[in-house]
Amino acid sequence: MPDAGAVNWRVGWSSSATSLAVVLPSAVRGKSWALTPARRLAFAVAVLAALGMVLKALPGFYQSNIELIALALPVHAGVALGLLGAAPSRAT
Repeated sequence: MPDAGAVNWRVGWSSSATSLAVVLPSAVRGKSWALTPARRLAFAVAVLAALGMVLKALPGFYQSNIELIALALPVHAGVALGLLGAAPSRAT
């Protein structure tokens, strides 16, 4: 069984969230090449955070990291919703 620190790292900040952190600045600036991958990654990260929250209710998951999941879920959901409304900027 992995230690609680490793589980907290995987649930609170996954590799897909790290990938999103690389693509997100360009997507926020309106770069069209980064917008679609950022939207997909943000949606995936938000779904994984929500899944982690749901799985904590099941009896087989007894690590004490619900606080980290509850802290990260609104942030991930907000990023995903924010990118849904983003439009690529037009170069002039």
